[in-house]
Amino acid sequence: MTNNFSDSGDPISQLVDAFQRMQVPPGPSINETIEFVERATRDRESNSQHSRRATDSKPRRFKFRNLSVTQRLAVGTIGLSTVVGLTLVLLALNSAAPLSAMERMVQRLREVTSYSFRLSTRNTFVREGNTRPTTVNRTGMTYWLAPGSVSLEEQIVQIEEPAPGEQKIETLAHYSEVYPAGKPGIFIDHLAKTFAWLPEMQSKDIPVYSAINQLRMVREEKGEVIRDLGTKAIQGKTARGYMMSIKNPAPPSALDVLEVWIDPDTDLPLEFTNTLKNDTGPEFFRVTDCRWNIALDPKLFEQAPPPGYVDTTPPRSEKELAQIAEALALYADLSGGHYPRVAKFDAEAIRDEMLKLAGFTGPPQAQWTQDKKFRQIQQATVGLGLIARTLRNKYSVGYEGLKVGPHDKLKVLLWWNAWDPKGYRVFYGDLRTEILTEAEGAERGLGETK
Repeated sequence: MTNNFSDSGDPISQLVDAFQRMQVPPGPSINETIEFVERATRDRESNSQHSRRATDSKPRRFKFRNLSVTQRLAVGTIGLSTVVGLTLVLLALNSAAPLSAMERMVQRLREVTSYSFRLSTRNTFVREGNTRPTTVNRTGMTYWLAPGSVSLEEQIVQIEEPAPGEQKIETLAHYSEVYPAGKPGIFIDHLAKTFAWLPEMQSKDIPVYSAINQLRMVREEKGEVIRDLGTKAIQGKTARGYMMSIKNPAPPSALDVLEVWIDPDTDLPLEFTNTLKNDTGPEFFRVTDCRWNIALDPKLFEQAPPPGYVDTTPPRSEKELAQIAEALALYADLSGGHYPRVAKFDAEAIRDEMLKLAGFTGPPQAQWTQDKKFRQIQQATVGLGLIARTLRNKYSVGYEGLKVGPHDKLKVLLWWNAWDPKGYRVFYGDLRTEILTEAEGAERGLGETK
C-alpha cells in the first residue's frame, strides 16, 4: 500500500506533503485568478461581498484520490487525520479559486505550533433480539505540540434502556495515549489500571476509523457542495459553514455528508461534522473547539504511568519469545499433550500445577533444586509470566488453550497486537511463531477483544 505522507514525524509537514500530492479540480485561468485576488483584497472585510462571491459561482464536482494510510491504535493521530479531512473539504468549497484556498491553508498549517480539539461520536442502535435502543458515546480531547507530540484522553460510554424510563450506563473504555515527538509512546487503560509502551508514532499508523481513512474509502466517488450554511458564532468568531454530499458512499463505513465551519480570519477549521455508516447504524462524528497556536502544559506530554498501574507491554525480543515457547512446551510435556486449559491465565497457579505434575508435592525440599526438571519449571515461570502480563491487556489479545493443542499446527494458540511490523504476533499449536499482517489476522478472526 502506498503511503502518501512523508517519513517525517511532523504532522504539519505530512499534511503539506499530502496537499502537494493530491489531485484537485482544475483551477481558473490566470486572468480569473488575478481578478479574484484583487477583488478579495479590496473587500476581504466585507461579509456581504464574501457571501456574494461564494454564491455567484456554481459548485464544482470533485474526487478524493490517492489517500491511503495503514492502521494503528494510536488514537492520537486522529488529530492529524481530522485536520487533513477538513482541509480537503475546504479545497472543494470555493470553486472560484480552489488552488488559492489550498495555498492559504498550507501556509497557515506551516505556521501552526500547537492545536487542540474536542472529539465526540454517537452511535444508536437496537441489538438483535431486543426492542430498546442502545447508544454508545465516545468523547475526549486531543492535543498536538510541534514538532510532533500528541496527547489524548478518551472515554467510551454505553447507555442501554432495558425498559421505558430506565437507563443502564456502563463505561466501556477510558484510556490515554501520549507520544512525545521522536520517542516511544504509552497507552494507559484507566479501567484495567494497566499501561503498555508503544513504538514511536509514525504517519503510517493513522487508524482505519479516522477521518482521513474514511475519505480514502470513498476516493473514487464524487461529491459536491450542496449548501452554503451561511454564518454562525463559534468561539466568539463569525464562522462560515458549508455542507457537502458524497454520492454512492462505499460500505461498510461510508462518509455521507460533511459539514464544515471555517474561521474566515485564519482559513483554519473551527468545527467539522459528518455521519458514518457502520453495521449497527449511523455514527455521528463531530470535532469541535478547534484551537490553534495555543499554550499547552508540558505535563500533557509526560509519559509517567500512574502509580499502581501494571505494565502489559507485549514481548518483542527473540529471547522473550523463546521463553514463552519453552514454558508452553514444558507444560505440554508434563500434562501428557495439552496446554493450560484455562480461561484466565494465572502464571503462579500454572507453575504450581506443573510442579505437581512433575511429582514435586508437599513442603518444599532443599534437594529439589538439584533436580533438572524442577529447575526447568522454575525457569518456565518467566515465560508464563510474559503470557499472563500480555493477556492482562484486554485489547487485541487472545489465548485458546481450551481449544488448541500441540497437534493443531495451523490453529492459533496465542496472539497479541504487534507494532513493529504492524500486525499480530501469533503462536500456533506447534509453537511456531510469526507476525501476521492485519489482513491475514482478520481472516483468522483476530483483532477482536476476547
